[in-house]
Parts: sequence; C-alpha cells; structure tokens
Amino acid sequence: MSWLAYQLTHSALFLGVVAFFSSISFLLLFSTFAGVFAERVPRQKALLLTQGMMLLLAALQAMLVATGRIEVWHLIVLSVWLGTVSAFDLPLRQSMYVELVPDRADLSNAIAHNSPGPTS
Repeated sequence: MSWLAYQLTHSALFLGVVAFFSSISFLLLFSTFAGVFAERVPRQKALLLTQGMMLLLAALQAMLVATGRIEVWHLIVLSVWLGTVSAFDLPLRQSMYVELVPDRADLSNAIAHNSPGPTS
C-alpha cells in the first residue's frame, strides 16, 4: 500500500499517512483488546475470519487498481481496516503456537522461525 500511495501521489507525506493509519489502529487502538479476544474465542475460527477479511481487503484493493479507480483515500481506509484486522490476527496466530507444536522443547524455535527477522 505504501508503494502504491507513493506511485499515486509522488509525495512522501502521503506515504507516511498511509503507514501511520495502518499502524495507529494496530498499536494504539486494538492491540490490548485483541490479545484478550484471542484468549477467549475459538482461535482457529477467529483466525480463519481474520485471514478471510485480509483476503477481501486485498481483493478490493486489486479490483480498484485494476479498474483504475484507486485513490489515496481508498488506501487510507484500506490501511486502517488492515491495521485493525492485523491487530486481531497477530495475537491469534501467536497463541496457536502452543497448540501446533507438540514438543514444548521446540516451542522457542517455532516462535523464532515465525517471527520477523532483521531482513524482514
């Protein structure tokens, strides 16, 4: 989205605006609530829901780009929604490690393998 925002506007300001709106809902608004939510709902169903929502957001963005109707405000709205969905998706995925890795000794390796590293 950031690259597309820059391609549409050639403005570093709008690139920062899109990144800000993607992060604000993730970091400040929903992250604490999302962690509590992840512990209280069926994780697999909730994860399928968040991943499905991310798919719909990507499809909507692709459709707007393909039809030439994409505008910067679309990217801002999509980035807010993506940040919100990601705020719920991340704790859901991380809380499933314990269920997916049968041997507790391998749990730290599984978490490290699925965490972003310095090249991400």
